Amino acid sequence: MKNYFVLTFFISYISISSANAQDNLPIYFGKRAFNRIYINIFNTISRKVYEEAVKGNLKTFKDETFQKTILKDEFGMLALYKEKITLEINKAGKIILKDTFILHKNNWEWIWGYKKLTSGNFAIYMQKPKDISTQQGEIVAYISSNELKKALTANEYKFINTQTLKYIIVDKQHLVQNFWKQYCDFKSNLWNDAMTAKVKAYQLPNFKTEYKIEDLKASYQSTQMITVVQDSLHREYDYQKAELVPFTPDSIMGFAFVIENILDTNLNSQILKPMAIAPLYDASNTGGESLFLDAMYWLPFNEAIKSLKPTELSFLNELISLAISEKLSTDCVY
Repeated sequence: MKNYFVLTFFISYISISSANAQDNLPIYFGKRAFNRIYINIFNTISRKVYEEAVKGNLKTFKDETFQKTILKDEFGMLALYKEKITLEINKAGKIILKDTFILHKNNWEWIWGYKKLTSGNFAIYMQKPKDISTQQGEIVAYISSNELKKALTANEYKFINTQTLKYIIVDKQHLVQNFWKQYCDFKSNLWNDAMTAKVKAYQLPNFKTEYKIEDLKASYQSTQMITVVQDSLHREYDYQKAELVPFTPDSIMGFAFVIENILDTNLNSQILKPMAIAPLYDASNTGGESLFLDAMYWLPFNEAIKSLKPTELSFLNELISLAISEKLSTDCVY
């Protein structure tokens, strides 16, 4: 029998093997991990929609009123285009230029985005390979919310439904930018709460050694050289001066967390409960690669989330759930 890991505050259940449980080990979740997981979800959704549509198992329509059905063969021809190419032909020792055309037919990777309609149904966008640089797509089909639910898991549908509701169109080129903004909306709290002693910060997630605020401020401030101009008419008197620059939350490129593994022998299940969270500092300036991120300090999870809005808490727990699911199912190294 499979054990179920239930993430506190998060609705979904993650079905995984107990042999892979990583009890009390920190999981690092940097910006690139964000990118990978969310793009993978988007690609999985698009692949399912495309494959079911071309098989005829998913009804799609040409118009928003759902009057004109798209046949399965027609779906495979959506957004097709011809590309003119010029060939060099050697004929009797002479090079002759000849124009020809290549017909490009779509595949699931052409699905560029989804837009939620006022009716609650969805429009499907495709982007032709030749138009990638434009960062735009075109509506090619419409699908009812019920049909979309049939093709996707509950979590996949929730993902598309939530993202399109907030951002009108969810597309693969702006997806990461959109959800990273959600994280940026509350990551400052992880720093501000520690700096104001609203939440105690610790050196390790065992909460035994507390950090002093002045030590944290000094650890993450940087030094930059500035030019001091004493006399604009005599620039030979200019000199360089070192100036301390305080740390800003913009340099936080993700977070780490530790989970407590609680075994319920009565229900033959395990509960994963977040117990500690830490902001991650990108000391190497690699753009959020988890292998090069450092945990700055650790906050008790239940204390750290008190300053979050309900929507922020929901988003944070969704990220934690996705991170746990990927780590335990693929043994991915963060």
